[in-house]
Amino acid sequence: MYMGLIGYNQTLTTKELTYLDSTSVAGFTEFVNSLTTQPGRLLYYSVDKALDALNAAQYPENLQNVAVVTFTEGLDQGSLMMTDKYETEAEYAAALSNRISNERVYGRSIKAYTVGLLNDHIKDANQFRNNLYALASDSVKAMEASSM
Repeated sequence: MYMGLIGYNQTLTTKELTYLDSTSVAGFTEFVNSLTTQPGRLLYYSVDKALDALNAAQYPENLQNVAVVTFTEGLDQGSLMMTDKYETEAEYAAALSNRISNERVYGRSIKAYTVGLLNDHIKDANQFRNNLYALASDSVKAMEASSM
């Protein structure tokens, strides 16, 4: 299995896509443990960059599945500042939904899952849920969790 990680608070922190096995799992664990929470979330921008990374990586010819899993506890708070391609958050979310639906990696469709934790600090629960659905490849893959 190939795996990469992106932490997406005020800046993106990336663990490149690499082969995950018993010799590389410690590096992934260290990466996750090094992440800290900060105000501001680059939710859309990080998914955009994850899709770019999936398309740029080299895989074996017998690739079976391609997946993106997004864990979030909030709304997007800064992605529009990272690109000038979109005027609104809704436009950015729609473009990502379109990418997830239409792009192929080695001929394989992308299965995109979202897991979201609706915290007390989230003021717009509808937008939170809209994000979950926009960033999932279908509604069954958008899940709201009660704890992470």
